[in-house]
This record gives sequence, structure tokens and C-alpha cells, in this order.
Amino acid sequence: MREICPSCGKDMIVTTETFEVNGEAVRGIPRLLCRSCGEATFTPEQLDMVFGYRTAQKQLKPDTVQGGGR
Repeated sequence: MREICPSCGKDMIVTTETFEVNGEAVRGIPRLLCRSCGEATFTPEQLDMVFGYRTAQKQLKPDTVQGGGR
């Protein structure tokens, strides 16, 4: 299936290049990228992968206690 860029109408490619979500690097998740204008989008399945990745990353981070009061 051909994916068309919503911004410029050119063909998009699937890439697994690292990208950021809310300042966090996401690696190994496919996304659609337009090599012409740089627009990036996700299919619903790719968004599910991003959500699963972010959920897993949050579970790996230990709770941090702020303050310390010294």
C-alpha cells in the first residue's frame, strides 16, 4: 500500500530512525517519513507500538523523590 504525505503529496517511506516523544528518544519503532518535506506520521499499528514502548519505559524508571530537605 502506498502512503502519501499529507503535507506535500509525495510518497512516504517506512523508517525506524530514532525520534523523540516529549523529549525522550524512541528507538526501533517504525514510522512513515516523507523524504521530501520531513513530515512524519504513524499508522494506527505504529501508534500502538509507540504507546507500548512508552508504557514499558515508564515501568522501568524508578520513582524519584523530589525535595530532600537538607
